[in-house]
Amino acid sequence: MATPAVALESSAPRPQFPVHAAVEQAAPPLIVIDPGHGMGNKKPGVFDPGIVGVKNTREAELALEYAKCLQLKLLGQGTETLLTRLGNDDPCPLDLRVKLAKTHKADLLVSIHFNGDAVEGNSAPDNKVKGCEVLYRSAVGTPAAERSIYFARAVAEAMGENIRLRPKPVVDRQDLYVLRYSPSILIEVGFLDDPEDAELLLSRQWMNLAMGCVARAILAQF
Repeated sequence: MATPAVALESSAPRPQFPVHAAVEQAAPPLIVIDPGHGMGNKKPGVFDPGIVGVKNTREAELALEYAKCLQLKLLGQGTETLLTRLGNDDPCPLDLRVKLAKTHKADLLVSIHFNGDAVEGNSAPDNKVKGCEVLYRSAVGTPAAERSIYFARAVAEAMGENIRLRPKPVVDRQDLYVLRYSPSILIEVGFLDDPEDAELLLSRQWMNLAMGCVARAILAQF
């Protein structure tokens, strides 16, 4: 008997986003998946755990699990994928993450992260914020650069069908290095230091639900 999907309910109306028309493409798309933080992220030889949340869960380690889950879902649909790091000991500085996407001419770079109340740039640090948001970097000049927002909107729309979103779930961020690649998005899946969010984030069933939403939204764009 199938286990029912776990969903986060939101009292606020689900926001509606315009979704970009799919692009015709002969070859399978190549998606680079980046588990945030990890070894050498900020300084060579130093492990960057990211947020340390409920049950001492380290963002870098959980991001790797979510990235591998997303990879399996995309591979199951015939999509080519690359992970920027395969383990928590793999050195992966920020510039290498972007370089990998550029070298392989990725059709999309997806960076997986988790939020925290004290994270720099968090718009409402008040111990009550919860939910998912998708970040992108607005840019003009090339079709690839302009597509980042469409991927961000599509992912937020898909996740909003089952998962609570932040009040402003799609956010333009110019200061994040990994978003210099075009097109790219950074998904803050939830708040790792919030007990309610963390209970779901640490559930493998919920991880499969969330990454399934992301995979469907990405594939719909090709």
